Amino acid sequence: NLRVVVFQSRRLCEMLSACRADAPRRYDELFADSSSDSPVQIHPVSLLFSFDETDPNYRNNLTSLVAAFPGSHTADYARVRLDLLEPAISRRIQRFRQAAAELAGRPAGAVAAFRLGEVLQEDSLNSEARMVLGDLVTNYPESCWADEAKERLASLSLIERLFAS
Repeated sequence: NLRVVVFQSRRLCEMLSACRADAPRRYDELFADSSSDSPVQIHPVSLLFSFDETDPNYRNNLTSLVAAFPGSHTADYARVRLDLLEPAISRRIQRFRQAAAELAGRPAGAVAAFRLGEVLQEDSLNSEARMVLGDLVTNYPESCWADEAKERLASLSLIERLFAS
């Protein structure tokens, strides 16, 4: 689906732009591998992309990245990915509420707000989802997540009209 590919590409581009200024760290500071004497630097977003979501250590890898690169934009995005792993919908809502508040004004704040709206809708809290998504459009107008929020708001309106009939 071309539309889905475009959304994914815009998400990736936005994340890479936001994370570009994050400071790399030496590989040997992060990993116990001392096989190389060269001071190889690793960028946190490169590390994030190396993680396999199907790996049983995925959650631990994300947690370690957040700890190793505190305050970085990449850590913010990793945190949102960690919140997505929460199986209980009520705890996911709670985590995304907290993330959206703490990341407000930062690029990953748009992602957290979108995910909050998404999980609220999943829990049939449509009026609250509408409010969160509307705030996202207002607070992050240049973000690709705002465009996705607009589409979700339109679909919410359609669903509500269908069920009202």
